[in-house]
Amino acid sequence: MDNTYKVNRFNMPLLQIIGTTGLHKSFSVGFGLTAKEDEGAFQWILSQLREAGRQADIPDPGVVITDFDTALKNALDSIFPSTQQQVCVWHMMKNISGLLSTQLTRSVGSTLYRVFGSASSR
Repeated sequence: MDNTYKVNRFNMPLLQIIGTTGLHKSFSVGFGLTAKEDEGAFQWILSQLREAGRQADIPDPGVVITDFDTALKNALDSIFPSTQQQVCVWHMMKNISGLLSTQLTRSVGSTLYRVFGSASSR
């Protein structure tokens, strides 16, 4: 789950919810335009997703990957309390690179990508 900004005629954040299959194929699960990026807005979108899933007899997600936005994290805790939350590697690397020098970022980044890549291929 992640927000995209200023890409629609309403100039509103668009929450994109993407799923993946066991064969590493991605698919769209849902989208939500929000006037605000607060916990209440995320709770509403996620509650609609949960209700649609229950009507279709689809279980709650086991894992959700986000940028660890506090409002989204809290909304996920509220709507899907048993779902494991993980931080997106891309967002984590972006945060790390903002804190480190360019040379150190390349060194640490390549090591972290190898570590995360090997963990995901098992």
